[in-house]
Order: sequence, then C-alpha cells, then structure tokens
Amino acid sequence: MQLQKFSDLHKLFIFRQHKAVLDRMSWGTVMTTYLPKEIQDGLDAARARDLARKSRYRVSMNEQTYKILKLTEGGFSVDAEAAPHLRGLVDIFDGARQLYQCLIVASSEENGQMMYEYKRNTVAADKAPLDFYREPNAPIALLGDER
Repeated sequence: MQLQKFSDLHKLFIFRQHKAVLDRMSWGTVMTTYLPKEIQDGLDAARARDLARKSRYRVSMNEQTYKILKLTEGGFSVDAEAAPHLRGLVDIFDGARQLYQCLIVASSEENGQMMYEYKRNTVAADKAPLDFYREPNAPIALLGDER
C-alpha cells in the first residue's frame, strides 16, 4: 500500500511539472537546453573549428608551430589532438611577430583543448636594450653641413 501511495504521488508530481511547462510554453517563455549528443558534439566541433580559424596566435617549440585557440593572462590553450604534450620554454607569435617567451606547464584538458599555464612570461623586445640613459628630448640625429 505504501508503494502504491508513493507511485501515485510521484505521478501527480510529474503531471504537475509537465502541466507547468506546457502552461509556460503557451506563453512562449520556455526554452529547453537539452540537445541530443550528436548535435552537441557537432556544435562543439564547429566552435573549435571557428576558434582555430580566427586565431592569429601561434606557439613555437623545437621548430614546430601550433595554433593557439585561446590566449589569456594566465596561459593559453591548443587543440589537444594537433599538438603534443608541450612543456618548457616556448615562443608565442602573432603572425610573424614574436610576442612572448614563456616557460609553460600543462594544466588540464577539457573539450578537446589542452590548457597550459605560464610559469614565466617575458615580453619579447624587437631591439636590444640600451646600456646608457637617453634624454627624453634628445635629437634623433644631428644634421650639419661642415665644409
């Protein structure tokens, strides 16, 4: 008898939930977030393709380069299938211009992306540092005519 009461209460609860959903649907305010697995996998693959297509950033290690899918302050992510397990000193490029020289370590893998964190991140300079003080208002060059 107890089991029958529980079953009836459960059915009543489910019926009320469905009725509430149907009522809200008639108002046009309910959206479901459930997607079949095939559709979710397709959306994830399309999102990853879009990230790879839009990315200008590359990571270089041992003469090999890999596309960076996401670049943040604390690290970056690459496609887990395309890149091997990176570790150590790498260079990060924006096209042909070097941005950083980094010491990295792998942190996690999620959604087909391998996440790496910086242990050290140094901004790359395009010219050598000066070994003397340059006056802020110093002329760039001296032009003169000594004949």
